[in-house]
Amino acid sequence: MAQLSSLSRNVFENLLTDDLIMGQIKFPLKSYNENVDKENFRILHLQNERHQLIETILYQDSIDKLLQKWQDIIKKIACKAIPKKMGIQWLANWSSYLENYLNNFKCSGVWYQDFLIASNLNDSSTKRLVAYLLLQEVIKITFSEKTVSNISQNCLTADNNLKPEKIIVLESSEASKFSYIVGWIVYKLTKNDNITKSYPEFEAISTHLMTLNSEQVVYEQDVRSQTTNVIPGQKFLEFMYKIESLVLLLFEKHTEFGPNILQYIHNSLLCNLPLLENFNTLINFSTQMLSMCESINVKKHELKDDAREFLYERIIITYMKSRQKSWRKFNDLIPEKGTSSLRENLKAMRNDTQHSENNISTLMKKSNLPKDPMLGLAQLQIWAQLDGAEELFSKLFLVSELQWLLWAFGDNVNNKRKKNLTPLILEHLKKGTSFSKEAISKGQIFA
Repeated sequence: MAQLSSLSRNVFENLLTDDLIMGQIKFPLKSYNENVDKENFRILHLQNERHQLIETILYQDSIDKLLQKWQDIIKKIACKAIPKKMGIQWLANWSSYLENYLNNFKCSGVWYQDFLIASNLNDSSTKRLVAYLLLQEVIKITFSEKTVSNISQNCLTADNNLKPEKIIVLESSEASKFSYIVGWIVYKLTKNDNITKSYPEFEAISTHLMTLNSEQVVYEQDVRSQTTNVIPGQKFLEFMYKIESLVLLLFEKHTEFGPNILQYIHNSLLCNLPLLENFNTLINFSTQMLSMCESINVKKHELKDDAREFLYERIIITYMKSRQKSWRKFNDLIPEKGTSSLRENLKAMRNDTQHSENNISTLMKKSNLPKDPMLGLAQLQIWAQLDGAEELFSKLFLVSELQWLLWAFGDNVNNKRKKNLTPLILEHLKKGTSFSKEAISKGQIFA
């Protein structure tokens, strides 16, 4: 096996360890049915035939070369399947094209003819099955994540001891944006990342993160929603500044790695020893903080090595998704579309109630207006302060409803045009004019 190429070695190792393929399934020697005995004997014969064939071709140089030839063909098929026009759905299209091309290649039977020539054997159903199993293993290994990750780790990794000479210092405006991004990372890990939430020690991870940071809950009365913002703690923020400093240092290799620069940075961050040491120091600090709280069981929330490694990796992966604006200066390697920078798109944190709306017009609905006259008046006064309130009021309310509001304010203007009624109503609302006693006594707005 040691003399084989790495591809052939992996293919045959997978086949030899498969009990079904290698005929390691045992059958009872005798049953109470003669037909069952015949069928078991036939299956046993086929298993032995398959076993002997695999052992026969295992050490043939021609088979080793054939497997490498198949892999080259598969790689060419993968390149051919790439769409000429790279749209938003290009990856899905590529996957679909690739599946069709591979199926066409399998149906062609060319690969089986090559196998018969390479093995110098005659055609049989067992030989076709073994040849197909070999082809499937080659396809599987070619697109294996393990294979790709091993190549990436070996070829796209910086010095493990690389350390920036100094930590970056941002201007106040940029520093506040960076703080927002760090808060977004913590928020996502503690509330919105399914991989982290499904981890067995998620509760301990969440406790440590919230010990190093804090939450700020903001209730917005005008839209009746609750927003949770994460305020990064000083220690955690310092650690993230070290990550960003190292990222900018790693970006200096952009001319060498080209479009693979992000993979290079990702791999380098995961195995950087100084950064890992800083992370462990950070977790030790949070552990000390927890030990000072009498209500918390420190042993229950202790992060072991595997949990620390998991959390560190999730922080790096989540941070790499932020696509910092500062990364764009490196030959425009970070795409503008599809992966926009959080630094450029400072959006509100996801609302706990998930009911907040970005469009003001969608917030102003008659269904959101309380029926009680006094409560309805209070809501109308809030809406009157919004930009474009005059246009929104004209679209939202009927002429009869606008006339009712003017009557409720004690204004007896007789007008049936919205463009005249709306400004008068907004003037009353902004001045804080109250409804008349008669309007309040109705018990319901627009009654």
